[in-house]
Amino acid sequence: GHPGQGAAYVFVKPSSGTWRDARLATILSVGQGQAGDAFGLAVTVAGNTIAVAAPLVTSGSYNHEGAVYLFEKPPGGWSNIHHPTARLSPSAPAAGDLFGSSLASQSDTIVVGSPGHVVGQHYGQGAAYVFVRPQTGWAARNTEDRELTATNGDAYAELGYSVALSGSKVVAGAPYDQINGQPGQGSAYLFVKPSSGWQHAKEQARF
Repeated sequence: GHPGQGAAYVFVKPSSGTWRDARLATILSVGQGQAGDAFGLAVTVAGNTIAVAAPLVTSGSYNHEGAVYLFEKPPGGWSNIHHPTARLSPSAPAAGDLFGSSLASQSDTIVVGSPGHVVGQHYGQGAAYVFVRPQTGWAARNTEDRELTATNGDAYAELGYSVALSGSKVVAGAPYDQINGQPGQGSAYLFVKPSSGWQHAKEQARF
């Protein structure tokens, strides 16, 4: 009865077949979800963890704050999953963040785009958040290891509209960034993890 609440469908390739023979293992959803959450607008898979974004989730007075839900494969297989393992949120959520508009993952790291995030006085400048799985598991993690923002970001540039992760590098798209006086020309920002960890990551380049 909740239009637009959304769902994610898990298909598993059989060990003796191909993706042509894949079967539906389960349907992921959130029991306390609401109409218009847009759960499933972005998804990413890393190993046995599936991250599903619901960027239009509203929490209290935070309209369209957004959230990301993590599901981990049970020992008996995906058909036995019933509830998310964890919910990822920014440490300082705000209305209109659209947290979860984009996702990327690799190994124990998940990157979440939040193109509506306010940075300083710049509405909609946007941000990307890096989450690293704790040794005790995702259930112990609910806020970011690092918030990535552009040093010279413009209002409504919407950094985090798209994100990509490869090893120690994150690229975040800002499709409405102003370049040389050209509104909405767009750019992408490269962030690199130093040896000291994502907590100290900084912008390295603007493309």
